[in-house]
Parts: sequence; C-alpha cells; structure tokens
Amino acid sequence: SRLSGREKRFTADFLHCLANEVLRGMSKGEVLALEDLTDIRKRGNTGFKGKKFRRALNAWAFRKLQEILTYKAIPLGIAIQIVPAYYTSQSCSGCGFCSSQNRTSQANFKCGECQFSLHADLNAARNISKVGQFGYMPNCRVPVNEPIVEKRFAAMGSKSKLPASSCF
Repeated sequence: SRLSGREKRFTADFLHCLANEVLRGMSKGEVLALEDLTDIRKRGNTGFKGKKFRRALNAWAFRKLQEILTYKAIPLGIAIQIVPAYYTSQSCSGCGFCSSQNRTSQANFKCGECQFSLHADLNAARNISKVGQFGYMPNCRVPVNEPIVEKRFAAMGSKSKLPASSCF
C-alpha cells in the first residue's frame, strides 16, 4: 500500500541520517562497537511486557541500522565490532567489578565495590564501548568478534568523509 511505502522510505531515510550522525565524529582507524542484537525480537517477545511494547520492538530496524553503519563505515576506515551483551549490564564501567547484585533494578546500576551509580543502559553502553576499544571488559574478559574491515579499503587509505547532514 501507499502508506507502507511511505513508512519504509521514512524509516530508511531516518536510519541513513542516524548512521551519518554516528559516523560524523569518528576518524579513520577508530572502532565502532555495537551490541550483538541477534534474536533481540525473540528475547523481547516474552509476553509479559504487553502488546504495545512488542509492537514497538518489532517496528525497530535493528539489523538494518547495523548494515547501514557497516557499509558507510568501511570506506571511511572505521571498523565495526559486534559485542556480545553478556555481563555488560552487570559490570561497573568505573572500576570493572562484575556482579549480578550491581543491577539494583531494570533502570538503575550501583557498583557494590566502588559505589559508582549510573543509569543501567548508559553503564552497559560504556562497557560495550570499552570492549570495542580494548577487546575485552576489565575483570570480566568477555571475548568479542573481530572487527568487520575489508582489506581493500584499508590498503586504499580512503580519505572520504561523510557530507554534512541536514537530518538533525
């Protein structure tokens, strides 16, 4: 239908603009770490969160954003690293202490070791960033996949930059 096509074009445009914004501040040789969202729809469709939540979750294009980021990052010399989510929400981004007791609620994180406190999602995002930077989380040693980088772009030394965006 016409509305469906319009929604698809809007979503595609939004994801391209979002990818441009993410990559704009990055330089050649940097690594962009993304949480592994494989089977996120299965994990979210447990039934107890309600129909509205499931509909919103299933409407989001996780994989498409990852694909767009990957194909835009490679010519810029930016590596994409997919990080498993294991222990990222239980580990302290301040001191690295890892315990299930650190997660006081769905939204709150408080380290039992150093008393560092932060929103749980922001803490997990910082840990994912550390895995992308160092290849592991301090004190948890979570293994990660190798970055996605094509050798031909690395050898070419591409200096292309993203154009200024009018999306945001």
